Amino acid sequence: MVPGHVVLPYVFPLAGLSVLLGSMLHFQAGVTSALLLTLVAGYLSQGSLEVMVYLLTGGLLAPLSMRRVGRLNNFLWMGVYVALAGAAAIAAFRLPAGNYDWLGLATLFSASMANGAASSSLTLLGMFLLGSLFRVTTPLRLMELARPTHPLLNQLLMKAPGTYNHTLLISNLAEQAAEAIGADAQLARVGAYYHDIGKTLRPYFYVDNQFDGSNVHERLDPQTSAQIVISHVTDGLELGKKYRLPGRVLAFIPEHHGTMLVRYLYNQACEQAGGCENVDESLFRYPGPKPQSKETAIVMLADGCEALVRSEHPATPEEVDALVQRIIRQRIEEGQLDECDLTMRDLDQIRRAFVGVLQGVYHPRVRYPKAPEPQDGTTAGVSAPMPERLAQEEEPHGR
Repeated sequence: MVPGHVVLPYVFPLAGLSVLLGSMLHFQAGVTSALLLTLVAGYLSQGSLEVMVYLLTGGLLAPLSMRRVGRLNNFLWMGVYVALAGAAAIAAFRLPAGNYDWLGLATLFSASMANGAASSSLTLLGMFLLGSLFRVTTPLRLMELARPTHPLLNQLLMKAPGTYNHTLLISNLAEQAAEAIGADAQLARVGAYYHDIGKTLRPYFYVDNQFDGSNVHERLDPQTSAQIVISHVTDGLELGKKYRLPGRVLAFIPEHHGTMLVRYLYNQACEQAGGCENVDESLFRYPGPKPQSKETAIVMLADGCEALVRSEHPATPEEVDALVQRIIRQRIEEGQLDECDLTMRDLDQIRRAFVGVLQGVYHPRVRYPKAPEPQDGTTAGVSAPMPERLAQEEEPHGR
């Protein structure tokens, strides 16, 4: 499109490729591709500075405008930004030189508009094809999975409502923490939605969904209970593969527990067996693997912090902070974060994000006073009979 043409170089949708690479791989990948292709285009156009600046402006602005792909209209606005940036570059080169060929300018401005439209539409099409045909975890695919009407999320809501509400809170924690450390917030949120989908097969075995006060595990031995609890990981993987979840979303299902021990049931088994040396510890461990990415590690920490804060009922922000620090310290000591690239600085920022969300959800509430007992023998909450004279005066208005 570039060598030997006058208008076609201005239609070349370089911005589409930079956005596609930037959103699927990393922001730096999109910027690097824009720089390299601009140099190639400059060489093919015999060193045309105008073409290079034109392409580079749109190629850099597009990934900046799409750093968070949360809605479809973001693609439309990306095309608009590319078109306007291209038109500004053309005007900056043509108008100061006294080139008032209005037909030529109109043609180049139209080419810039076509460039913006082609960049946005090709990016959208590329994400759709890569996500559908090759099961690549594109932002467009994550947007689709985040919809509450997805069959798996609908099953979770209908069969395990307690787990569903727990999942919503974990997704908020994960998203805030991921944004704080520069991780993929959209992936963290969507992964949190699906991390416990295995509980839909036997929801009554999990305390989140035991609303009648009865615990099925009281009638089972610790080893059997542990195997049932651990099975929600393998069940979730089977469900996820059945519904063709992308690999990066599937990773949240086993990695959010890593190789942790189901400690409560393990301690119970040790008490019944007369010592932990008589218990096979491997039967009480999740199969793993440990978290391999920042996002799955964040969901592991969010899962533990939410459960502990919900059970301990802290009354002050300081108590919430202490509980969050306890979970993070435990996961470090157990080696669960050894295979992801979280730094101590990241962990501190994650702690701050968790505390901010959790203290807003589990803050202490004022107990409402009881209604005073009536002194005239009438029932509380029911008005006393109206005096006869007032009743007669009010009757016409009642009619």
